[in-house]
Amino acid sequence: MRVYTKPNGGKWSSLNFAYKKAKGDLLLCVDADSGLAKDALRVMVPRMSEKGVVGCAGQVTIRNRNNFLTKLQAAEYLLGNGGMRMALSLMGVVTVVPGPIGLYKRAILEEITKIPRKLSAAAAVTHSGPGAVNGPLSGETFAEDFQLSLSALALGGRIVYEPRAYAYTKCPDDVATLMSQRYRWIRGTWQVYIVYVRTLSKLTNRGNKSSLLNTVMAVLYPADIFLVPILNFFFWISIAVSMASGQSMNFILAWIGSVLLMNVMTAMVYILEQDDDIALLPLVPVLDLYQSILINSAWVIAAVDEVRGTGMRWNA
Repeated sequence: MRVYTKPNGGKWSSLNFAYKKAKGDLLLCVDADSGLAKDALRVMVPRMSEKGVVGCAGQVTIRNRNNFLTKLQAAEYLLGNGGMRMALSLMGVVTVVPGPIGLYKRAILEEITKIPRKLSAAAAVTHSGPGAVNGPLSGETFAEDFQLSLSALALGGRIVYEPRAYAYTKCPDDVATLMSQRYRWIRGTWQVYIVYVRTLSKLTNRGNKSSLLNTVMAVLYPADIFLVPILNFFFWISIAVSMASGQSMNFILAWIGSVLLMNVMTAMVYILEQDDDIALLPLVPVLDLYQSILINSAWVIAAVDEVRGTGMRWNA
């Protein structure tokens, strides 16, 4: 094993540096605050031999479950991985290979570095300054893992999800740090979505490489990152207005109860499938409030700053 050092240029730059130093045909990306299960690669590597597969996302689980907030995030990760990522994996279009555990073929990373030439010189993003290393990952957004995944898919590759490959990561354990993290994630997601619309979608339109990806990005993502948070606000506001005006809440309570029951049953399936802790199950009914109050608050702050064009930094 060899250890290299370089001036700090950001996570994307460090991964590019590692990419240039690595010699293998399969490259594993892992976050600094994450650790892998000893058999993670053993179950991920065979997936890379499936037809057309160029990347594999592992299962991210929370390791510091030491207070109510971190346990809520553990339940959130459980549902997020079990639902969206598993569904997209069946179609080979997992759009986000998470930073804590992602396996790629070197060949697709080499192709990603050629994307500017495939489009136009104007599409090239060249980074400079201390620590900057150009390569398949870009520093133009705050969601470099999302951008890398979409680039691989836009080139016609398939990305799958392996729920048996575990990465144990550390999550924020206080509200301020959580809000800062989600603020970055939200704005980073919007930034990558704009990159996809402006440039990467042109690759999928050439030879109809991935019409499914275009459908996912045109229908699923706008609903998930724009429509759902707005509808969530209107839902809770309408409940507050109904209660204040003395209207009957029987139908609304029955509907909420049905949704909560469905979420609990779904979570039970994911707990068993992902071999997680059954103690997370009672937290599932609280997740909607957690999403509506905390996560949506970060969404509003991010939206205001995005409209104003406020600059970002990693410790924002």
